[in-house]
Amino acid sequence: MIRTLLFLLFAATPALSGPWMRDQGNGFASFATESPITPGSASYSSLYIEYGLRPRLTLGFDGGSDFTGSGSALLFARTPLWNGKHSRLSADLALGAEWYPGLQSPVIRPGLSWGRNYLLRDKSGWMALDTTWSWRPKDDTHRPKLEATLGLTVTARSKVMLQSTWEHANGTHSLSLTPTHVYRFGKNSFLTSAVVLHQSPRPSAFKFGVWYTF
Repeated sequence: MIRTLLFLLFAATPALSGPWMRDQGNGFASFATESPITPGSASYSSLYIEYGLRPRLTLGFDGGSDFTGSGSALLFARTPLWNGKHSRLSADLALGAEWYPGLQSPVIRPGLSWGRNYLLRDKSGWMALDTTWSWRPKDDTHRPKLEATLGLTVTARSKVMLQSTWEHANGTHSLSLTPTHVYRFGKNSFLTSAVVLHQSPRPSAFKFGVWYTF
């Protein structure tokens, strides 16, 4: 019971996004930088924010950019569709914009997320499946994305995650695997370190970030 309570306090929303709602009046922010291992490739920085506006409504921001002038900025809303004893299902809708050299376009991105908690021996963990479908009306581009996350709370200050991401964009498929370590260094502050193992032609990268709950 104590370990379960520690898990709920330390990882109320175990991963970015997912079906978990933020408690009303509580928030979460993440800033991360992804630097390709291959020299000459552009680094990417991202900002993610969630805030519990109501018990059944979480609002947020999801955006980022690289040094080539490409980026995105979206506002989203999430609401639960179904809550079971151990698992839950939520839907979200994001509206915003994407920009690339020579192109700027509004973006509509509906999404669906499923997740559940589990116990592995005496360790608390979680799993989640997130799917989104981005549409750029300006050039009628569609980009489906599927991400599976498996996480485990190792100690009261440490947890590990493994994320697998599939994406289809510009006529090509992209697959990546991201092992991540999260360390809590303050009451509300966390450091994250990861290696993003991309399938060719995208380069693999190191990823470092900071999480903060408020």
